[in-house]
Amino acid sequence: GRDIALWWNDRERFRFNARHVGGRVEMDITILGNDPFDRAALVVVLPNSERLPTIRGLKPGMPEGAVTRLDKYRALIRFERLDVGNYAYQVTF
Repeated sequence: GRDIALWWNDRERFRFNARHVGGRVEMDITILGNDPFDRAALVVVLPNSERLPTIRGLKPGMPEGAVTRLDKYRALIRFERLDVGNYAYQVTF
């Protein structure tokens, strides 16, 4: 039970908002609390099975997200470590 409670507490520290702007998605990520957030991951549904999305930070110095394919229509965007704060990214397909 303790591991599950810790997972829920960590989940509450990760805030995510996305909006469609033309042919791209803009994402805002906020990490709350006092400690960095390790191994954050987002699953993205691909509109086209042939191409993986690209991600770029909208502010200088944003940590890079690594994109990998999960299956034909889904990809994973993973951040190894996000410090407490606000982040903005653009995802294009």
